[in-house]
Amino acid sequence: MNRLWIIRHLRQLSRWIGLLTMFCVSQGLNAQSGALITDVTFTALPGGKVQIDVLTDGNPDKPRMFRTSGPDRIVLDFFGASHSLNQSVIEVGRGSVENLLIAKDDKRARLVINLIAAVSFETTYAPDRIRLTVNPADTENAGGLAAIDSTSTPSASKGVFRLGSIDFRRTPEAAGRLILEFDRDDAEVDIRQELGEIVIEAVGAGMDESLQRRLDVVDFATPVRFVDAFATDRGVKIVVVPFGRYDVVSLQSGNRFILDVSKAPGGADGDSKGTSYSGKLISFDF
Repeated sequence: MNRLWIIRHLRQLSRWIGLLTMFCVSQGLNAQSGALITDVTFTALPGGKVQIDVLTDGNPDKPRMFRTSGPDRIVLDFFGASHSLNQSVIEVGRGSVENLLIAKDDKRARLVINLIAAVSFETTYAPDRIRLTVNPADTENAGGLAAIDSTSTPSASKGVFRLGSIDFRRTPEAAGRLILEFDRDDAEVDIRQELGEIVIEAVGAGMDESLQRRLDVVDFATPVRFVDAFATDRGVKIVVVPFGRYDVVSLQSGNRFILDVSKAPGGADGDSKGTSYSGKLISFDF
């Protein structure tokens, strides 16, 4: 009888130890996961101002903020955080804010505020949110930048870096994927549209003469015809020549810059008259 009692209680003790172990592991993982951005909302305020709220499930560290010009952007890096949003682009079209872009990797979550001009903004913090109030462009005093440490603003003069390779592939979804590899992780890459072409420029970069050529990628059966790569007085320029209606997504991770050009829904192959840009140029320097 005593033996059965001991066996029964040992089994119960074993189960409790297992549950306790699972709980400790779960708590440890949650402690390491960091803050989670649960939503990003915006509100149009009187006077042309736009209020942007970054909602979180906890009290995250203050983000690293900086701004860029050409195009004008405000960038917030939430180190150690992630996000649970189902969309990467939030259209705003109010005041001086064009749209909001959000992305993440294993180190941080990044929010990019695309602007129509260089404007000032104010930042306030609460336990469950970070609020930015973006001023309108017509009343902008170009000097004001609230809650930004100027020492953290990236500089274009970080020394010469080089473009090491250019690769083009066709994805399983029939998109054209351009992969640029640089010799350092902090390469500054700008992307824009000019005259129906997608222009990628790395100011201050260099490249070997062997890379300065045209890639004819028509045979890949993607929305891309050609990729032209050449050096300029400013650095390196890559021109992607698409056709038809297309969507564009780009990502920067480590020393790689990746550009995907896919056929837009309803787009007709080879419809040169209908050629237009219908996507968003998303550039995240992760």
